[in-house]
Amino acid sequence: MKTDVSFDRPVSVALGPSKNVLVNVASANQAAEVLFTKWPNRRGPRHLEARKMVMAALEDLSQSAAARKAFVEAAEEADILVDAGDQ
Repeated sequence: MKTDVSFDRPVSVALGPSKNVLVNVASANQAAEVLFTKWPNRRGPRHLEARKMVMAALEDLSQSAAARKAFVEAAEEADILVDAGDQ
């Protein structure tokens, strides 16, 4: 990972076994940490796509918006999205 890339708006997700831990994800680096180490067992195709997009954003700053969008879609798929700030 070369650099961290801030999202234009943070994304709030609910993590933990009871979805009782609120995490505000404000950058591609934070999104990568959540996607790779804290994501719930509910993983579908959007989770994989989000992982790819977030890693691409860490290499190419212009991919930040696409990475954020993919992260939001993966969070929706896993039913952990709390707030995407109007997506």
